[in-house]
Amino acid sequence: MNTDKLYITIKHTIEFLFKSCLLKPCLIAICALFIIALIRMIFKAKPIFKSKKQALSVFILFFYLAVVFEITLFMRLSNRIDDPFSNIYGSWTITQNIYYYDFSCVENLIMLLPHSFVISFLISATKSVKISNKLIIYSSLSAFLLSVFIEVMQIIAHLGTFQISDIVYNTLGGIIGGFILILIKSKKKTTVSR
Repeated sequence: MNTDKLYITIKHTIEFLFKSCLLKPCLIAICALFIIALIRMIFKAKPIFKSKKQALSVFILFFYLAVVFEITLFMRLSNRIDDPFSNIYGSWTITQNIYYYDFSCVENLIMLLPHSFVISFLISATKSVKISNKLIIYSSLSAFLLSVFIEVMQIIAHLGTFQISDIVYNTLGGIIGGFILILIKSKKKTTVSR
């Protein structure tokens, strides 16, 4: 690997994530919670969130989804693709371009890795559900559905190319995140029981 290309790739990825992807989603999540609170005040309804943990879990969910949609949809508005099916079997490996490496397959794997954490945190905040294989199956299925939703939106809006590898890597990231969650929870149980 060429170290200059690797340096440029890492530098641009970090700049992209922190400068472009985190500010808007944070604002979106804060606005969503504000709107929920405002609606509650207007209709004098019962508190939507029973605890601070529930409010935090909803904020984290809004923030996470806003980051995912920002990266996969909104940031692509300026470069529309004429044929979204032009590269349906692409991006299975790391590729080398003229100036940088394309780590799309790794990025797709990492993108939905936290999905299982966010889903399980949200569920555990609303119900007293222990982390189990059933929860991992549900979060993996929701990672798959979220990935398919993103790909369909890219087709409809011509904002990228539909790629099977995106769905596979996104879903695999959700599954790996679920297994990491099980490992963390099992380590916690063994240290608490000692």
